[in-house]
This record gives sequence, C-alpha cells and structure tokens, in this order.
Amino acid sequence: MKIFRLVSIADVFTLVNALLGLSAILLVLNGELRYAIFAVLVGILADGLDGVVARRFSRKWYLGDYLDVMADTTSFCVAPAVVVFTAVNGTLGYLGDYALPLVFATSGSTVVCGLLRLARFTYLGGGHSSTFVGLPSPGNALVLMLLALQLISSPSPLPSIVLPLAAVALAALMITDLRWPKVRGTFAYISGAVIFLVMVTRQLDITNILAEFLLEVALMLALAYAALGPLAVRYRARRTDQPAQKGG
Repeated sequence: MKIFRLVSIADVFTLVNALLGLSAILLVLNGELRYAIFAVLVGILADGLDGVVARRFSRKWYLGDYLDVMADTTSFCVAPAVVVFTAVNGTLGYLGDYALPLVFATSGSTVVCGLLRLARFTYLGGGHSSTFVGLPSPGNALVLMLLALQLISSPSPLPSIVLPLAAVALAALMITDLRWPKVRGTFAYISGAVIFLVMVTRQLDITNILAEFLLEVALMLALAYAALGPLAVRYRARRTDQPAQKGG
C-alpha cells in the first residue's frame, strides 16, 4: 500500500508540526532563539488544528496516532529542551560548577519525561477519551516557551533559575497519573488567539506594553491549565456523578 494512502488531511498538520520542531532546533543552532520559540509556539497551534480538522473534516487514519507521537517528540520534548538549555546556559554563574549540570539535568528531564508520557499515551490507545493522563506535552512546551520568551525579551525578566525549576516541575507532572482536560471549544480558540497575538506583538509592538500584557495573559492561562487541570477534571466528574446519585 502506498504510504500517502495511509495519511489523512489532519495528518498534514501533524507533519507541519514536526517540521516546526526541527526548525526550532535549527534556529537555535543559528543563534535565533526568539524565532526558535516562535516555531515551537506555531507547532502548538498546528497541533491544535490537527485535532480540529480530524474532528470536523476527517478522522485519523492508520498512521495518525503514531505520527502524533513522533511529531510531539520532536516539537514538544526535544525542541523545548534545546531552547531551555540555550536560554539558561551561562546565566547561572552564581551556582559555580553546578550550573552546567543543572541545565543538562533540567533539559534532560523534559526529554525523558516527555518520552515516557508519549509512550504511555500510545500504550493506552491514544487520545480517544475526554482527558489526558499526565500533563500533555504541548502544555508543557507552551509554559516553557512562554517563560523562555519572557526571560530573553522582557524588560523585567524573571530570575533565570525559574525556567529550569519550571522544567523539572512540568516534567514531573507529565509522568503523574493525574488527568488533564482536553482543551477544546471556546477556550481553545481564545488560547490560540492569545498565542498568535503574543508572537505578532512581540515583533511589532514598539512600546512593548501590549506585548508584555499579552505575554502575561498567555502565561497565566498556560500555568492555570498546568496547575489546575486535574482539579477541573475532578470537579467535572463530581458534577456528572451528582444527577446519577440523586436519581438512584
């Protein structure tokens, strides 16, 4: 069977996502850290469009779930780890000889825990449920990229140690048994629009006021999802169980 007959329309967005992950790594190697961050952010948008197209226009075919995992490995595990390493490396001199091992370890945790999470995702049968087990790798990548963007471009950046600490915390969340809701509907469109506007204003806003505001909004949304996602799943489950209990 010809390989292109195994690929759906939605899978095209998955392949674009993989190319964006590769582009991010190459941009880092070329010294273009900001554009590398943008490439990962656009990859997150492409990953979301993949799901929208799959639900509305075509289902995932034979290769869909496998392509998702491999693309996510590149764009949301390896590329963010490279960005984090580059953004933080050389900024933790006060840690002395421990600085470089720390940066290596934090970047490595993103890759290792991301791979474990994606492997479990495949083992459990892919994304055919209303929740994710473990923090989704795009959510992990989104928080890291927004923090990295804040670190390298904000007039008042957070302490650089925040990024590696966040990387370790997010890596741990990816391999927990907690569940996160899938981002769909209005919240998904709002989040996508904010991410897009963050990139546009960061390039075009001369005063930097609007760009800073949107970056803070995007960070709050991403952190709220990462921190409060499991609570939202539990709350939704309780609301669903209540009518059944009353009726019983």
